[in-house]
Amino acid sequence: MRISFTLIELVMIIVIIAILASIAVPFYLRAAERSRNREAQAMLELLSDAQAMHRLEAQTFVACSDAPDCNSQLALNLPFGANRTWDYAVTTNAAGNTFTATAARVNPPTGAGRTWSMNQDDDEPSCSPSTSKYCE
Repeated sequence: MRISFTLIELVMIIVIIAILASIAVPFYLRAAERSRNREAQAMLELLSDAQAMHRLEAQTFVACSDAPDCNSQLALNLPFGANRTWDYAVTTNAAGNTFTATAARVNPPTGAGRTWSMNQDDDEPSCSPSTSKYCE
C-alpha cells in the first residue's frame, strides 16, 4: 500500500506556511531596524564622547561633514562606504561651543526614514520624526 498526500493536503500545508511567514517577516524586519537604531545611538554617543575629549584639548567642538571626516578629525572608526546603514555628520555653531551630531538612515525601507541626533547637553540620542514606528 502506497502512502501519499492528496493535493488538498499539500495546498493546506503551503497556506499554513504562507500565513506563518506573513506573521514572522514583519517582526523580523522590525527587530532588524531596532538593531540598526542601536548602532546609530551607540555611534552618536561615541561621537559625543569624542567631542568632549576634543573640547578638553582644543577648547572647541569640531564639525565634520561625513563619517570619514569625523574619523580623521576625532580619531574614530565610524562605519562608511557602500554598505553603511547611517550617514553621520556633526555641525557646530560659529564659536565652536555647541554641536549637534546626526545619524540619518541610508536607504530605509518604506516609512522607516528617520534621523537620530544628539547635542552636547543630551544624555541620549533622540529620534525624528518621533511619530515613526521605527523610533524605538
